[in-house]
Amino acid sequence: MKNSNCSLLYVCCYNPRRRPCLRVFLKQMALPCILLCFLGQVNLLLAQQNSTATDYPASIKKLQGKVWKLQKENRHLRVTVRRLETRIETTARQTDSLKDVAKHLSEQITGHVNNLDAKITTQKQTSSQQLQQVRQSVQNKTLYGLLGLVAALLTSGLIYWLLHKKRHSDKTEVLQKLHQQKSEIEEGIIAEFQKQTVLIEMEIDIIKNMINPPLPPPVLPTSPNHTLGLKVANEINTIENNLALMDESAKGFKQLKQSVVRLKDNLKANGYEMQELLGTAYHQGLNLTVTNYLEDENLPVGTEIITKVIKPQVNFNGVMIQSAQVVVSAGS
Repeated sequence: MKNSNCSLLYVCCYNPRRRPCLRVFLKQMALPCILLCFLGQVNLLLAQQNSTATDYPASIKKLQGKVWKLQKENRHLRVTVRRLETRIETTARQTDSLKDVAKHLSEQITGHVNNLDAKITTQKQTSSQQLQQVRQSVQNKTLYGLLGLVAALLTSGLIYWLLHKKRHSDKTEVLQKLHQQKSEIEEGIIAEFQKQTVLIEMEIDIIKNMINPPLPPPVLPTSPNHTLGLKVANEINTIENNLALMDESAKGFKQLKQSVVRLKDNLKANGYEMQELLGTAYHQGLNLTVTNYLEDENLPVGTEIITKVIKPQVNFNGVMIQSAQVVVSAGS
Protein backbone atom coordinates (compact mmCIF):
# COMPACT_ATOMS: atom_id res chain seq x y z
CA MET A 1 0.00 0.00 0.00
CA LYS A 2 2.86 2.29 0.91
CA ASN A 3 4.64 1.52 -2.33
CA SER A 4 1.55 2.15 -4.30
CA ASN A 5 1.02 5.50 -2.57
CA CYS A 6 4.61 6.45 -3.32
CA SER A 7 4.19 5.40 -6.92
CA LEU A 8 0.98 7.38 -7.08
CA LEU A 9 2.71 10.45 -5.59
CA TYR A 10 5.59 10.05 -8.00
CA VAL A 11 3.27 9.75 -10.97
CA CYS A 12 1.24 12.71 -9.82
CA CYS A 13 4.27 14.86 -9.14
CA TYR A 14 6.25 14.16 -12.26
CA ASN A 15 3.45 13.57 -14.67
CA PRO A 16 2.02 16.90 -15.70
CA ARG A 17 -1.13 15.38 -16.82
CA ARG A 18 -1.88 13.90 -13.42
CA ARG A 19 -1.31 17.07 -11.25
CA PRO A 20 -5.04 17.72 -10.66
CA CYS A 21 -5.24 14.24 -9.17
CA LEU A 22 -2.43 15.15 -6.71
CA ARG A 23 -4.34 18.09 -5.36
CA VAL A 24 -7.37 15.92 -4.74
CA PHE A 25 -5.27 13.33 -2.98
CA LEU A 26 -3.63 15.86 -0.71
CA LYS A 27 -6.98 17.31 0.28
CA GLN A 28 -8.26 13.91 1.17
CA MET A 29 -5.20 12.94 3.25
CA ALA A 30 -4.76 16.25 5.14
CA LEU A 31 -7.57 15.83 7.68
CA PRO A 32 -6.69 12.25 8.70
CA CYS A 33 -3.03 13.22 9.16
CA ILE A 34 -3.95 16.14 11.37
CA LEU A 35 -6.26 13.95 13.47
CA LEU A 36 -3.55 11.32 13.84
CA CYS A 37 -0.98 13.89 14.99
CA PHE A 38 -3.44 15.37 17.53
CA LEU A 39 -4.28 11.96 18.96
CA GLY A 40 -0.56 11.10 19.21
CA GLN A 41 0.14 14.31 21.18
CA VAL A 42 -2.79 13.67 23.53
CA ASN A 43 -1.56 10.14 24.22
CA LEU A 44 1.95 11.47 24.87
CA LEU A 45 0.70 14.06 27.38
CA LEU A 46 -1.44 11.47 29.19
CA ALA A 47 1.55 9.11 29.47
CA GLN A 48 3.72 11.90 30.92
CA GLN A 49 1.05 12.84 33.47
CA ASN A 50 0.69 9.22 34.57
CA SER A 51 4.46 8.83 35.05
CA THR A 52 4.68 12.14 36.94
CA ALA A 53 1.78 11.22 39.24
CA THR A 54 3.56 7.95 39.98
CA ASP A 55 6.87 9.75 40.93
CA TYR A 56 5.25 12.30 43.32
CA PRO A 57 5.18 10.12 46.47
CA ALA A 58 8.89 9.20 46.15
CA SER A 59 9.87 12.86 45.67
CA ILE A 60 7.77 13.86 48.68
CA LYS A 61 9.47 11.24 50.82
CA LYS A 62 12.91 12.46 49.74
CA LEU A 63 11.95 16.03 50.53
CA GLN A 64 10.58 15.01 53.94
CA GLY A 65 13.82 13.20 54.71
CA LYS A 66 15.85 16.28 53.77
CA VAL A 67 13.57 18.52 55.87
CA TRP A 68 13.96 16.20 58.89
CA LYS A 69 17.73 16.16 58.43
CA LEU A 70 17.83 19.97 58.19
CA GLN A 71 15.69 20.26 61.34
CA LYS A 72 18.07 17.95 63.19
CA GLU A 73 21.09 19.96 62.05
CA ASN A 74 19.27 23.14 63.04
CA ARG A 75 18.69 21.82 66.58
CA HIS A 76 22.35 20.77 66.81
CA LEU A 77 23.46 24.23 65.63
CA ARG A 78 21.22 25.90 68.21
CA VAL A 79 22.79 23.85 71.00
CA THR A 80 26.26 24.72 69.69
CA VAL A 81 25.36 28.42 69.51
CA ARG A 82 24.10 28.34 73.13
CA ARG A 83 27.37 26.72 74.25
CA LEU A 84 29.42 29.30 72.34
CA GLU A 85 27.39 32.14 73.87
CA THR A 86 28.04 30.71 77.35
CA ARG A 87 31.77 30.42 76.62
CA ILE A 88 31.87 33.97 75.25
CA GLU A 89 30.20 35.32 78.38
CA THR A 90 32.64 33.38 80.60
CA THR A 91 35.60 34.61 78.53
CA ALA A 92 34.34 38.19 78.74
CA ARG A 93 34.10 37.97 82.54
CA GLN A 94 37.61 36.46 82.73
CA THR A 95 38.94 39.18 80.40
CA ASP A 96 37.49 41.91 82.61
CA SER A 97 39.07 40.27 85.67
CA LEU A 98 42.45 40.01 83.90
CA LYS A 99 42.23 43.65 82.88
CA ASP A 100 41.72 44.64 86.51
CA VAL A 101 44.68 42.48 87.60
CA ALA A 102 46.86 43.90 84.80
CA LYS A 103 45.93 47.45 85.79
CA HIS A 104 46.79 46.73 89.42
CA LEU A 105 50.13 45.15 88.45
CA SER A 106 50.91 48.08 86.14
CA GLU A 107 50.32 50.50 89.01
CA GLN A 108 52.57 48.45 91.29
CA ILE A 109 55.32 48.26 88.64
CA THR A 110 55.11 52.02 88.08
CA GLY A 111 55.46 52.60 91.81
CA HIS A 112 58.45 50.25 92.08
CA VAL A 113 60.14 51.88 89.06
CA ASN A 114 59.69 55.34 90.55
CA ASN A 115 61.13 54.18 93.88
CA LEU A 116 64.01 52.47 92.08
CA ASP A 117 64.75 55.62 90.06
CA ALA A 118 64.80 57.69 93.23
CA LYS A 119 67.17 55.22 94.94
CA ILE A 120 69.46 55.10 91.89
CA THR A 121 69.58 58.91 91.73
CA THR A 122 70.44 59.09 95.42
CA GLN A 123 73.13 56.40 95.02
CA LYS A 124 74.65 58.22 92.04
CA GLN A 125 74.79 61.48 93.96
CA THR A 126 76.38 59.77 96.97
CA SER A 127 78.92 57.94 94.77
CA SER A 128 79.76 61.17 92.94
CA GLN A 129 80.38 62.99 96.22
CA GLN A 130 82.53 60.16 97.58
CA LEU A 131 84.48 59.98 94.33
CA GLN A 132 85.12 63.72 94.42
CA GLN A 133 86.34 63.49 98.00
CA VAL A 134 88.60 60.54 97.24
CA ARG A 135 90.02 62.27 94.17
CA GLN A 136 90.80 65.38 96.17
CA SER A 137 92.44 63.33 98.90
CA VAL A 138 94.44 61.26 96.40
CA GLN A 139 95.61 64.39 94.61
CA ASN A 140 96.80 65.85 97.89
CA LYS A 141 98.56 62.64 98.91
CA THR A 142 100.11 62.27 95.47
CA LEU A 143 101.40 65.81 95.64
CA TYR A 144 102.86 65.15 99.09
CA GLY A 145 104.45 61.96 97.82
CA LEU A 146 106.03 63.72 94.83
CA LEU A 147 107.30 66.49 97.05
CA GLY A 148 108.78 63.89 99.36
CA LEU A 149 110.40 62.13 96.39
CA VAL A 150 111.85 65.39 95.10
CA ALA A 151 113.09 66.19 98.58
CA ALA A 152 114.63 62.74 98.79
CA LEU A 153 116.35 63.20 95.45
CA LEU A 154 117.64 66.62 96.47
CA THR A 155 118.82 65.22 99.76
CA SER A 156 120.52 62.34 98.00
CA GLY A 157 122.18 64.76 95.61
CA LEU A 158 123.28 66.94 98.48
CA ILE A 159 124.65 63.94 100.34
CA TYR A 160 126.47 62.79 97.22
CA TRP A 161 127.95 66.24 96.79
CA LEU A 162 129.04 66.31 100.42
CA LEU A 163 130.47 62.83 100.06
CA HIS A 164 132.34 63.88 96.97
CA LYS A 165 133.51 66.98 98.78
CA LYS A 166 134.82 65.02 101.74
CA ARG A 167 136.19 62.00 99.92
CA HIS A 168 139.44 62.32 101.74
CA SER A 169 137.70 62.01 105.09
CA ASP A 170 136.36 58.91 106.73
CA LYS A 171 134.45 57.30 103.87
CA THR A 172 133.01 54.56 106.06
CA GLU A 173 131.28 56.99 108.38
CA VAL A 174 129.90 59.02 105.51
CA LEU A 175 128.62 55.96 103.72
CA GLN A 176 126.88 54.79 106.86
CA LYS A 177 125.24 58.15 107.32
CA LEU A 178 124.27 58.22 103.66
CA HIS A 179 122.79 54.77 103.84
CA GLN A 180 120.96 55.67 107.03
CA GLN A 181 119.54 58.85 105.55
CA LYS A 182 118.62 57.03 102.38
CA SER A 183 116.87 54.36 104.43
CA GLU A 184 114.97 57.01 106.38
CA ILE A 185 113.95 58.74 103.19
CA GLU A 186 112.85 55.48 101.60
CA GLU A 187 110.93 54.53 104.75
CA GLY A 188 109.14 57.90 104.64
CA ILE A 189 108.33 57.42 100.97
CA ILE A 190 107.12 53.86 101.64
CA ALA A 191 104.91 55.13 104.48
CA GLU A 192 103.39 57.74 102.16
CA PHE A 193 102.82 55.12 99.48
CA GLN A 194 101.19 52.84 102.07
CA LYS A 195 98.70 55.61 102.83
CA GLN A 196 98.19 56.08 99.11
CA THR A 197 97.41 52.36 98.67
CA VAL A 198 94.54 52.75 101.16
CA LEU A 199 93.10 55.55 99.05
CA ILE A 200 93.58 53.49 95.89
CA GLU A 201 91.64 50.62 97.48
CA MET A 202 88.80 53.06 98.15
CA GLU A 203 88.90 54.11 94.51
CA ILE A 204 88.77 50.45 93.44
CA ASP A 205 85.68 49.95 95.65
CA ILE A 206 84.05 52.91 93.92
CA ILE A 207 84.93 51.39 90.53
CA LYS A 208 83.34 48.11 91.66
CA ASN A 209 80.13 49.92 92.67
CA MET A 210 80.09 51.78 89.35
CA ILE A 211 80.52 48.58 87.28
CA ASN A 212 78.28 46.37 89.46
CA PRO A 213 75.83 48.69 91.30
CA PRO A 214 73.84 47.14 94.22
CA LEU A 215 70.56 48.24 92.61
CA PRO A 216 70.46 47.35 88.90
CA PRO A 217 69.03 50.14 86.71
CA PRO A 218 65.75 49.46 84.83
CA VAL A 219 67.41 50.10 81.46
CA LEU A 220 70.53 48.70 79.83
CA PRO A 221 73.70 50.50 81.05
CA THR A 222 75.93 52.46 78.68
CA SER A 223 79.64 51.76 78.19
CA PRO A 224 81.57 52.34 81.45
CA ASN A 225 83.75 55.40 82.08
CA HIS A 226 87.38 54.26 82.40
CA THR A 227 88.80 57.57 83.73
CA LEU A 228 89.03 56.43 87.35
CA GLY A 229 90.29 52.94 86.41
CA LEU A 230 93.12 54.36 84.28
CA LYS A 231 94.00 56.84 87.03
CA VAL A 232 94.28 54.02 89.57
CA ALA A 233 96.45 51.97 87.17
CA ASN A 234 98.79 54.92 86.61
CA GLU A 235 99.15 55.46 90.37
CA ILE A 236 99.98 51.78 90.90
CA ASN A 237 102.55 52.05 88.10
CA THR A 238 104.15 55.07 89.81
CA ILE A 239 104.51 53.10 93.05
CA GLU A 240 106.06 50.14 91.15
CA ASN A 241 108.61 52.42 89.42
CA ASN A 242 109.68 53.83 92.79
CA LEU A 243 109.90 50.35 94.33
CA ALA A 244 112.27 49.35 91.53
CA LEU A 245 114.65 52.13 92.64
CA MET A 246 114.54 51.31 96.38
CA ASP A 247 116.54 48.90 98.48
CA GLU A 248 114.59 45.73 99.27
CA SER A 249 115.93 45.78 102.83
CA ALA A 250 114.15 49.07 103.56
CA LYS A 251 111.53 48.95 106.30
CA GLY A 252 108.07 48.36 104.92
CA PHE A 253 109.33 47.47 101.41
CA LYS A 254 107.85 43.96 101.39
CA GLN A 255 104.52 45.13 102.86
CA LEU A 256 104.24 47.84 100.19
CA LYS A 257 105.06 45.36 97.44
CA GLN A 258 102.37 42.97 98.71
CA SER A 259 99.91 45.88 98.84
CA VAL A 260 100.69 46.67 95.19
CA VAL A 261 100.07 43.04 94.23
CA ARG A 262 96.76 43.10 96.12
CA LEU A 263 95.72 46.34 94.42
CA LYS A 264 96.45 44.89 90.99
CA ASP A 265 94.45 41.75 91.83
CA ASN A 266 91.48 43.84 93.02
CA LEU A 267 91.70 45.96 89.90
CA LYS A 268 91.80 42.81 87.76
CA ALA A 269 88.74 41.44 89.56
CA ASN A 270 86.83 44.49 88.29
CA GLY A 271 87.90 43.91 84.67
CA TYR A 272 91.07 46.07 84.56
CA GLU A 273 94.33 44.22 83.92
CA MET A 274 97.80 45.79 83.90
CA GLN A 275 100.31 44.07 81.64
CA GLU A 276 103.67 43.19 83.26
CA LEU A 277 106.26 44.99 81.08
CA LEU A 278 108.95 46.20 83.51
CA GLY A 279 112.14 44.15 83.10
CA THR A 280 110.86 42.19 80.07
CA ALA A 281 112.58 41.93 76.71
CA TYR A 282 111.55 44.42 74.04
CA HIS A 283 110.94 43.58 70.36
CA GLN A 284 109.36 45.41 67.46
CA GLY A 285 106.12 43.42 67.55
CA LEU A 286 104.96 44.82 70.90
CA ASN A 287 101.96 47.16 70.80
CA LEU A 288 103.48 50.04 72.78
CA THR A 289 105.25 53.37 72.41
CA VAL A 290 108.96 53.80 73.17
CA THR A 291 109.55 57.32 74.49
CA ASN A 292 113.32 56.98 74.96
CA TYR A 293 116.25 54.66 74.13
CA LEU A 294 119.12 54.38 76.61
CA GLU A 295 122.45 52.68 76.13
CA ASP A 296 123.53 50.38 78.94
CA GLU A 297 127.02 48.97 79.04
CA ASN A 298 125.98 46.30 81.53
CA LEU A 299 123.67 44.64 78.99
CA PRO A 300 124.91 42.31 76.23
CA VAL A 301 125.12 43.77 72.75
CA GLY A 302 121.80 43.42 70.92
CA THR A 303 119.78 42.97 74.10
CA GLU A 304 116.88 45.38 74.65
CA ILE A 305 115.11 45.52 78.02
CA ILE A 306 112.18 47.65 79.19
CA THR A 307 113.70 49.46 82.19
CA LYS A 308 110.91 51.94 82.94
CA VAL A 309 107.17 52.05 82.33
CA ILE A 310 105.95 55.63 82.05
CA LYS A 311 102.36 54.66 81.33
CA PRO A 312 101.18 51.03 81.73
CA GLN A 313 99.16 49.04 79.22
CA VAL A 314 95.65 48.55 80.63
CA ASN A 315 93.07 46.07 79.30
CA PHE A 316 89.39 46.08 80.25
CA ASN A 317 87.71 42.68 79.86
CA GLY A 318 90.46 41.62 77.46
CA VAL A 319 90.31 44.79 75.29
CA MET A 320 93.15 47.32 75.45
CA ILE A 321 91.94 50.77 76.57
CA GLN A 322 95.39 52.32 77.14
CA SER A 323 98.64 51.54 75.32
CA ALA A 324 101.94 51.52 77.18
CA GLN A 325 104.71 54.13 77.06
CA VAL A 326 108.11 52.77 78.05
CA VAL A 327 111.83 53.48 78.18
CA VAL A 328 114.08 50.83 76.62
CA SER A 329 117.72 50.18 77.54
CA ALA A 330 119.90 48.57 74.85
CA GLY A 331 123.26 46.88 75.27
CA SER A 332 126.16 48.68 73.64
